[in-house]
Amino acid sequence: MRKIGLASFDNVDETQKQFQEVGQYLLAQQYSQIETQLQVFQNALVQFSDSHSEEIRLNPKVRKEFSQICRSFGVDPLLLNNNSNDNRTNSGNESKEDKFYEISLKVIEICHQTKDTNGGLISVKEITKIINSSSSNTDFNVKIEDSDILKSLELLHVLGDELQLIDFCKHVI
Repeated sequence: MRKIGLASFDNVDETQKQFQEVGQYLLAQQYSQIETQLQVFQNALVQFSDSHSEEIRLNPKVRKEFSQICRSFGVDPLLLNNNSNDNRTNSGNESKEDKFYEISLKVIEICHQTKDTNGGLISVKEITKIINSSSSNTDFNVKIEDSDILKSLELLHVLGDELQLIDFCKHVI
């Protein structure tokens, strides 16, 4: 039996509440499913990185495409490469390029750590100084020079324009 008049509005509030509850339940279910799928895909990226680390490291086109895929799914491609480097034996036959990739990882870490104080802008000399400090230089056996930092930033250019070297002397009037 249908209610007439003001009493019919009582049902509207109850119906809306029921629809909201069903909607929230469906949203929670979809969110859970998407989260599971994302986790599976992220794990697949990690496995791909482990099994094809050599190709990713040596081929700039593959490295760029892989990093774009990783970023779109919330995976840090540099951390993946860093983990795969930990698995390799350090028999002294790593290429010079590997050294520069390690330096570039340090540069990124330093930029992220100091972003709150300097807005992400830091001089090459300051980065060199931080890396060469006794606590940070455990990964490298030799003193890092400014030219090493510049070379490592050139290697990162294939990953995109998130990290840039800005020459302030050219911009001063």
